[in-house]
Amino acid sequence: MKREMELLYFKFYEIQRLNWVPSHSKGYGACGATLEFLLHKKADRAVLADFNGIELKTKIVHSEPYVSLFSMALDDKPMQMKRLYELCGYKSKDNPKYKVFYLKINGKEKVVRPFFIYQLKVDYENQCVHLLIFIRYSMKIYQDMAWSFQGLKQRIVAKLSYLAFVSVARYYDVSESKEYFKYLSITFYQLISFEKFLALIEDGTIQVNIKIGYHKSGPKLGTM
Repeated sequence: MKREMELLYFKFYEIQRLNWVPSHSKGYGACGATLEFLLHKKADRAVLADFNGIELKTKIVHSEPYVSLFSMALDDKPMQMKRLYELCGYKSKDNPKYKVFYLKINGKEKVVRPFFIYQLKVDYENQCVHLLIFIRYSMKIYQDMAWSFQGLKQRIVAKLSYLAFVSVARYYDVSESKEYFKYLSITFYQLISFEKFLALIEDGTIQVNIKIGYHKSGPKLGTM
């Protein structure tokens, strides 16, 4: 892996020398997509790491403190994501006819909403991370939605055994209506252990970000 890190570091140095680079993409994640373009890597959603076993993560300076690590649905027993959407979804601001569900949560603090209270619990006995849902003003608790340790570990080992964290400056040129990025620094990390990952969920360092939207066009319009 040392060789792969040295290669990535050399390629990053070449990108740094370009100074400000026009964005190759639009919207959220544009700085990461532009970096992958400069590295001659096609954009994808693969479960494997981006660059020769090294996962690339970018963060614009002074932006939100959390960085997305990977995507993983709840264990499907059956169709838990759909069940969560139907149970807890609320009207979209864009189109109240349809529902969305967004939740940011960690293992340290409960999230209180008008009708539900959410809690993340690392369950070592049953080998899973629960998303607990409490119905406010009643005694009912949903506690069968979870991510298994086995599934999480497989995803983390495949995706995050080695990680390159890239700090990025952003500049928007109003006259050109164009976005530019400057890649400032790269830092390499190695996964310590799966147990450490779980501990970071419990202490709030790692959070879970759940986003369930709906199709805005096509034959599945309005469905998740």
